[in-house]
Amino acid sequence: MRLSLAFVLLVAFASTWPCLGNAPAFDDEFLIFNNPFVQSWDHLGENLTRDFFYTPSGAQIGYYRPLTKLAFIVQFGAFRNAVFGYHALSIATLLLAALLAYLVVLRVSGSRMNAALAAAFFACHPAQAGAASTIAPQSDLFVAVSVLAAFYAYLRFRESARGLWLAFSVSAAALALGCKELGVIVPLLVLAWELAEARGWPSRARLAPLAWFLLPLAGYALLRVVFKVLPIQGEPSALGDTLATAGKITLWGVARSVAPLAFIPELHTDRPAGDFLSIVLWLGPALLLAAASLATLLRLPRARLGLIFLGLPLVPLLSSQSLIHMSEHADMVVLPDRWLYLCAFGGSVLLAELLTALWQRSEQRVVRFALGAGALTLIVVQTLLSAEESASFATENARVVYIAEIFRSHGVYPRHSDDQLLAADAILADAKGDA
Repeated sequence: MRLSLAFVLLVAFASTWPCLGNAPAFDDEFLIFNNPFVQSWDHLGENLTRDFFYTPSGAQIGYYRPLTKLAFIVQFGAFRNAVFGYHALSIATLLLAALLAYLVVLRVSGSRMNAALAAAFFACHPAQAGAASTIAPQSDLFVAVSVLAAFYAYLRFRESARGLWLAFSVSAAALALGCKELGVIVPLLVLAWELAEARGWPSRARLAPLAWFLLPLAGYALLRVVFKVLPIQGEPSALGDTLATAGKITLWGVARSVAPLAFIPELHTDRPAGDFLSIVLWLGPALLLAAASLATLLRLPRARLGLIFLGLPLVPLLSSQSLIHMSEHADMVVLPDRWLYLCAFGGSVLLAELLTALWQRSEQRVVRFALGAGALTLIVVQTLLSAEESASFATENARVVYIAEIFRSHGVYPRHSDDQLLAADAILADAKGDA
């Protein structure tokens, strides 16, 4: 177990270590380094009771993530402007997520080889680089760790019937909600697992413990109402546009979460909405092959685990203001990799299960050797590509850092990273006019 776990952690670190040299970028500046409200404990109460984007600009985006905001305050107190410390914490959290992924698959399958393979695919997925390359996405890492911990503790509760494991699972679910809204999927994950295990509707006794997961949900909703941190409602989009966007998000999310498809070059750039058909045609054969493979795996608990984690984390995306925002921007049909962090775990479990099933059912050594060599090659290639993607932020951040210096010198606090370029261009234009 130690050797396989060490392999998983090595893959996770190798995929993201270039992040340690990255400068602040995008949301990092106005959430932390250009935000005096997180640079002092004097504003602790306000940070815990207001919008996640609470800055001197007065921005409101409808996110309530008090624990992530608390983590920013603690980190600034410890590291100040030493960005290395923030990235080191991100990678440490990422390693913890890989460890929990290994433990979850091991608990379900009982196979160290399957657990190591699934966790390794997860550890080198591009979602890792997307979540660790900058600091603001720590919310994605924190919620992923909390969700995996909650699910692992629930598995242990079902095995031992010890209330302590249930209490730990519910507590982890509460932590997940405090880190990011995606934490709402914990009760859904647990319910889906019970349905999959029962092969039908579970008994009332099996469902009774699930009621405890409603407590953190109710508490989180109550806090949002009391502190008036409510989702911002955009202009309603046409039903057809909304359904089309939902289809694009689902297709992209599923395809991007399966490890080999994640590195198709054509999927790395934004595609206009009119190219949706070309995306379907490009991915159609691959998705059909994946569907045929999954059909043979549905009888196995590991396949059910993968399907649950592949699909349910997409539910908040399809029902949140993110969908409304994307419906209003027709040229955006892709999702940031970090949004698919838990989906990537599900896709990795399915891929590992497919390779393991083929390996176990083959009696020829040559075939087994080819499968093993192919899996190892895929892990190595993905690790190198993820590391390259992590390192690319170091050069892409140069303009963002320059913009941040403009903000500091002029006392400008942009509302959101989408406004940074416009604000900087306006400042530069005014400076040229004065000259």
